Amino acid sequence: MRIARNNHHMLHVMRFLTGLNDEFSVVKSQILILDPLPSMTKIFSMVLQFERQNCAPNLDDSKALVNASAGKPQGSGS
Repeated sequence: MRIARNNHHMLHVMRFLTGLNDEFSVVKSQILILDPLPSMTKIFSMVLQFERQNCAPNLDDSKALVNASAGKPQGSGS
């Protein structure tokens, strides 16, 4: 059961990271070298922190939020 849970977590992490724009490649690489992979909450936090530090400050919406929601299938229930 633990192996299945870890595989499920890794799948969600990979889907989230592949949905990000190329400007997030630095933080993607930093996350992928961590062992073990952090929780999705921690990963999302790291991406938001990177965005705040390195992206244009006058954006109203988070690019990470827009990209993550665009990649999520509609009506999936998760």
